[in-house]
Amino acid sequence: MSILLAAQSTETVASKTGPWAAAILLIGLGTFVIIANWVYVWNTYRRGKYMSTVPFIGGGLAAIGVVMIPAASIRQWWWVAPIIDIGCWTGVACLPFLLKELIASFFHRSPVSYSRVMNSLQRNGWFVDRGDGRLIQYRHKRKRGTVTIIQAGHVIRAIPPGVKRSILRQAGLDKPKRGA
Repeated sequence: MSILLAAQSTETVASKTGPWAAAILLIGLGTFVIIANWVYVWNTYRRGKYMSTVPFIGGGLAAIGVVMIPAASIRQWWWVAPIIDIGCWTGVACLPFLLKELIASFFHRSPVSYSRVMNSLQRNGWFVDRGDGRLIQYRHKRKRGTVTIIQAGHVIRAIPPGVKRSILRQAGLDKPKRGA
């Protein structure tokens, strides 16, 4: 009977200390990263050499640790850790730029090189009529006019979107607009 009571008491102790141990571990890791971020800032100031902070990790770990604490009176202070962590400040300051880059990469296609556009013209029946390396003019057997490509650098470099549209429009390869 005493063995059964001892087993039950250790289970209740383990069930009470488990959340506390996990919370303290997360708070400890978060505090370590928060201190490291402040040391990076201090060394940047002192040495004049830039050292990068770790955004959101320290404040996030510490805040999650505080939320995991079983005591409700302590849980309400979860917001203090992200405010103390200077890495969260830099993360929030950079967030608009990161979102802008993410949205731009999602909605814009990858850049097209000059050589890719020239290959596309040749596949569609256009041939080089004349050119001196930087300025190349293409002709077609059945279509009227010429397509002129002025390379603003190496053949591998990306074409600006407006130049690409102009080349495709001259060649008659552009997509017709809706409603027209």
